[in-house]
Amino acid sequence: MRIDFSPTSWGRVVAVTVVGTAVCIAAAFFVDSFNFPYLSPEALWRAKLTDLLLPLVLAGSFLSFLMWKCVSWQSRKRN
Repeated sequence: MRIDFSPTSWGRVVAVTVVGTAVCIAAAFFVDSFNFPYLSPEALWRAKLTDLLLPLVLAGSFLSFLMWKCVSWQSRKRN
């Protein structure tokens, strides 16, 4: 099964949302990783949880909304 990446497909919305969210999570872990050696185990767990959940909620919702608007704009432009 191939994913349709045409400008009006929902496959593009899902793919960009998943990949973009993963990149944002990786960036959050990279930026915060310099503090990891200095944190207590409880603070380290809290920092890792924040690095995972915050980009997951913010980037996931933002990217899905942005791509949904792009798809609807392209389909309106096409018709």
